[in-house]
Amino acid sequence: MVVPRDEYVDCDTCQCGERTEHPERGIKAHLCDGQNVAAAEDLWVLEEDIPPPPPPANVTYFRRGDACYYVDPSDAVQDIPVGSLIARINNTYANCFDCASGGGGGGGGDVDPPPPWWPPLPEENFYQLRNCETDELGGWVRENHVCGVFNIVPCDIRGMVFRLDDDSCWQVMHQAQPDPPGPTWTHRLVEVISSCDVCAPEFTQEWSFTDSGFINGGQNGAHRAYDHPSDVPASPWSIFNNGRSLRLDWEDDDNCANHNPYTQFATATARIFVPRATLMTVNWSGQGETQDPFFELMSLYVNGQLVGSAHAPGGGQGCEGGMGPVVSNPQPPQQRVLAAGEHTLSISATTNDPLYHVGAWYRFDLTFSDLPEAP
Repeated sequence: MVVPRDEYVDCDTCQCGERTEHPERGIKAHLCDGQNVAAAEDLWVLEEDIPPPPPPANVTYFRRGDACYYVDPSDAVQDIPVGSLIARINNTYANCFDCASGGGGGGGGDVDPPPPWWPPLPEENFYQLRNCETDELGGWVRENHVCGVFNIVPCDIRGMVFRLDDDSCWQVMHQAQPDPPGPTWTHRLVEVISSCDVCAPEFTQEWSFTDSGFINGGQNGAHRAYDHPSDVPASPWSIFNNGRSLRLDWEDDDNCANHNPYTQFATATARIFVPRATLMTVNWSGQGETQDPFFELMSLYVNGQLVGSAHAPGGGQGCEGGMGPVVSNPQPPQQRVLAAGEHTLSISATTNDPLYHVGAWYRFDLTFSDLPEAP
C-alpha cells in the first residue's frame, strides 16, 4: 500500500502548510536496473516498516505498480522528504530479475530459487555496445538483467544485436567487465535483432536526369527533366546494372551526319545513402570527335567536389576521322570514401557544338565496397 508522505494535525494546519513537529524517517527504495526511469516514483519505507533482515542482512525486492524496487537495510535512516510516497511492502521477490519477469514470489508467499544460470548477486558481467552503423562505442549493459528480460537461456549475450528506444541498433561486444566503466543502457533495450545487417539502413541510390538540345524524341531541342530514362521518349541516357552503370549517347551532328543542328547538354544526379563508411569507385570511358579537342566535354562531381573530367581527343581529322577515346584528367578509375549518410554524385556533359560527332558516347560505372581494414 502507498500513502501520501505529508501528514498534518488537522485540516487547518494542512491548509496553512504547517507540518507535524517530527518528520517521518525511513530509507529510500531504489529502482531496479532496466526499469522505466521516467516513470519511477520517489518511494520510501518507514523506519518501523523496514523488513527485518535475516542474518546476514539482505536486500528486499518488491513490486510497485509496473516497476520493481529494492530496499537495503544497510542504508542510513533519513528524514523522508516532503512530497515523497511511503511504500507498504506486501510482496517480495528473490531479486530484480524475478520481480521484472514475474517469477518467484510476489504477494508475500514463498520465493522460487533463481534459475541455475542466474549467478548469485552481486556477481555480474557488463558488456559495452557498438553502433551497427557507425561503429561508435556506447553504453554498457548488464548481462544478467538482459537475459532475464529477453529470456536468453543459457545466459550469454556476447555478439547479440539489440534495437534501442531511439530505433538505433547496437551489437554487444565480447569483453566482459565486473563493473561498468561508463553509463549503463540496459533499460534502453527494446528488442533482439538477428544481425546488424538486418537492423541497419540499407544502401539506396536514386537517379535524376536532364537533357536539352536533343531531337530524337520529337522535343526539337527543348529542356527535359525526369527520374528514369523510360519516363521520356528517346532519352540519351541508359541505366543498367541495378543503377550502378549509365551510358550517355550523343545524337549525330549537323555537318557530318546532317541530323541534329543543336548543341546538346545532359546531366545525371544520384542521391546515394550508405549505412556505414563505404569506398566508392567511379570509372568512366567514352568516344569523342577527332577534329578538335575540348568538345564532348564531361565533368563528374561527388558532394560538389570535382572527381574527374574528360574531352574529345581532337586531331584535325574532320568527318573522316570518326571517333576516338576521350582524354581524361585524372585517369579513371577514381575512389572516394563516403561516410555513413547521404551523398550526391553528379555528371554534367555537353557536345559544346553541333559538329563532328557521329556515334559519340560516355559510360559510367560505380562500385561500392567496405573499407579495407587498417594494417
